[in-house]
Amino acid sequence: MEVWQLPVKQSNLTNHDWIHPRANYHAFLNNSSLCGKFHQDTSYFKTDLPEGNELALQMRCKRCLKKIADTTK
Repeated sequence: MEVWQLPVKQSNLTNHDWIHPRANYHAFLNNSSLCGKFHQDTSYFKTDLPEGNELALQMRCKRCLKKIADTTK
């Protein structure tokens, strides 16, 4: 089962993790996003998609959504 999370980036200059303000939620399966853009430890970062938040549902990656739709056919 995939997990919807915001991608976390690591800064080499400040040595801390951050999330881009315009980031979309991506579906992660085995620590890799379905669109292939991101890899992260999904059990370490807690940036899950909030339930019932309509705005967050609109901020999902279109490529990840398409991959899910293609696999459920």
